[in-house]
Amino acid sequence: MTRSLLALLRSWLVWLVLVGVAAAQEPLPETPVPDDLPPFTIPGLPSPAPAPVPAPMPMPMPPPPVPAPSWQPPAPITPIPMGSGRVFIAPFQSYDPALNSEAARLTQILQIHMQARYPVATIDEVPPWPDSSALVYLLACPQGQYAGCALVCGNRVAAQWTVGGTVTRGLQGVNTNLTFVENLSGREVINFGVALHGSNDIDLLRAVDTILGKLVEGAFASVDLRRAEVDPAERARLEAARNQVLAESLAELERQEGAVERAEVEAAEKEKLEKEKLVAEYKDREEVKPWE
Repeated sequence: MTRSLLALLRSWLVWLVLVGVAAAQEPLPETPVPDDLPPFTIPGLPSPAPAPVPAPMPMPMPPPPVPAPSWQPPAPITPIPMGSGRVFIAPFQSYDPALNSEAARLTQILQIHMQARYPVATIDEVPPWPDSSALVYLLACPQGQYAGCALVCGNRVAAQWTVGGTVTRGLQGVNTNLTFVENLSGREVINFGVALHGSNDIDLLRAVDTILGKLVEGAFASVDLRRAEVDPAERARLEAARNQVLAESLAELERQEGAVERAEVEAAEKEKLEKEKLVAEYKDREEVKPWE
């Protein structure tokens, strides 16, 4: 009997296991969840406030265009037209060894100043001689012959104009004697002095600008003067016009700076005859009087 009860109990357990396995394999029925369920609340506590709906993120706006600046950079310096010619800046010469450094300094500032305005040739570009450099040749030039030595160096670099000068000791500084040479005609056109006292280098640069500018503006007259077919009367007229321009330029510098001393202008060495002297000279002549 005991065995029968055990067998019955075993069968009953097997049946329960089979029923449980079958129930686990059957899908549970889907129960729809309504959308309008009230919020879950705990009795005795206030209902939570609904979460705020975040506002949509604004789209970033492009930055406004930056207006163009009204300021414009200054126009570059326009050099004075010179054709194809160049300006040779001859080293300043000093006959006092104590002034050699000052002569070299003035040469350097003049070169830098002129390179922004003209095509410039320097002493370093001059071909050397077999037994001497161009610098040694020029600085060894005998006193009183500086213009001729500077012209020789300027011609070796095919310059149209040569600008240089000599340096001597002055009362409050140094005195410079500027020289302007026209290379193609081989003549010293003008020379004059500028006194420097250590703080007025601009006077020297302004003097060179003024005179060389006038010479360059009248360069066409120099070409005409070198032409063989120009008659003597025309040559005299061009020379007089040119000398007048140079004299006016020096007078303008004297008025502006008070530092320019007129030393020499071509044809200006001649005494200006007064009318009374001319009358006395021509009273017994039959030709037409100059003032008529």
